Amino acid sequence: MNPTPSQHQALAIKLFQEWEKGTLDADKILELFSADAKFFMQGPNHPPNTGHKQIKEGFENIFKLLKDFSYRIVNVAENGNLMFTERVEKFVWVGKHNVEMGVVSVSEVGPDGKFVRWTDYSDSAPFMQS
Repeated sequence: MNPTPSQHQALAIKLFQEWEKGTLDADKILELFSADAKFFMQGPNHPPNTGHKQIKEGFENIFKLLKDFSYRIVNVAENGNLMFTERVEKFVWVGKHNVEMGVVSVSEVGPDGKFVRWTDYSDSAPFMQS
């Protein structure tokens, strides 16, 4: 029997399902984030997209290049309001490169039940090989 996802896991699954639809509904995605959330889309060594406007712009830029997105969650660990999600993402990049890559996200949920921080960690090697 599989355990019921926590509220935090359910929030992350909603985010992944929005990505998987293949059409960017930024308003649905932004509902999952607090107004001043930080999303490190390119890892912690790059500036975060901060607030709804920048997060929306970041997703719009990514979805111009990414198609046929799917994901598989491998592992999830939680500690208080922090969650670590290991997943495998598959997508077509720039309309021609099939990419499959491992990604680990660290997300934090605030008292309002929305993401206040999300950081993706991934290996760029799959982009170089495609």
